[in-house]
Amino acid sequence: MQGCWVEGERPNTKAELLQAIKDGKRIEIEDLQFFGSEYSGPLSKMPEGAMCAIVGPDPYIAREWYATLRKTKGKVVMT
Repeated sequence: MQGCWVEGERPNTKAELLQAIKDGKRIEIEDLQFFGSEYSGPLSKMPEGAMCAIVGPDPYIAREWYATLRKTKGKVVMT
């Protein structure tokens, strides 16, 4: 599981995250694992073929929604 930040704030909903992706806003992926190899960094620099399992709005205290982000052919797709 990973968390994310949109322009320095946590997205409140999955729809808000999707809109931020469409609008090209600055999104940071946060790796929550101590010993994992999950991607952490800017969404724009996520490696091709990588996948992120996002939990929000706050991965530490409020896991109300889940989203999967995958980069394919240079585009990020959310499910």
